[in-house]
Amino acid sequence: DVAVLREAALTLLRQAAAAGAEHIDCEWDAFERLGALDGPAKVIVSRHFFQQMPEVFRDAHAELTAMRPDVVKVVGMARSILDAAVPLGLLADTVVPSIALAMGERGALSRILAGKCGGYLTFAAAESETAAAPGQLTVRQMREEYFAHLMDAQTRVHMWLTPCEPPEERVGEVNAALRGAGQNAVVVPVPVGVEDPAEIVAAFRGVGIEHFSIHPDCGELERVDTLEALTAEFFARRNE
Repeated sequence: DVAVLREAALTLLRQAAAAGAEHIDCEWDAFERLGALDGPAKVIVSRHFFQQMPEVFRDAHAELTAMRPDVVKVVGMARSILDAAVPLGLLADTVVPSIALAMGERGALSRILAGKCGGYLTFAAAESETAAAPGQLTVRQMREEYFAHLMDAQTRVHMWLTPCEPPEERVGEVNAALRGAGQNAVVVPVPVGVEDPAEIVAAFRGVGIEHFSIHPDCGELERVDTLEALTAEFFARRNE
């Protein structure tokens, strides 16, 4: 029975708050039944769209904001890399403590770059086998490859649009070198499939990403920045 399961979930949330949890995460349609909590836990109110990135993404955020929780969380399913820009754009525009993400492999950029755009937090899995949602990276990937825990509004993001998937260890090498050189910067490879590179550049420029390079196999665009020698050399090696 769905009602019984939901009430059991609410009971667990109340117990977690009473036990000293820092945050509890409550689905939007159960928030009114949660009631007062015994403890200082902040309440995240969530709404998930598991089939697509909906056109009403921002409307859903506004509706949850009107409920006056401590943190608003809206999540959609990415069918394209372009969908990852939707939650990032919301985070960049809102002043409400918010979590906004795109699930699925095509939405990974929204997880990596949440801190750049002002996200309250992002999610990662302890191990790839224990991922709680499709597209979740591991804690190791987030911290050691992309230094996501150090990202802020001033982080310079270099997006590299490429037809291949660069080896993880090399992504980590380049980003560690950038951090080691004292640069608040990160290189994020973006494997391009059927998407138009020009549309990807336009979408992510709209959320504050300013530096792009495009592998020749993805076509050429005017006014696209080149990466400095360090990162250019890395990507030239590709999968050797």
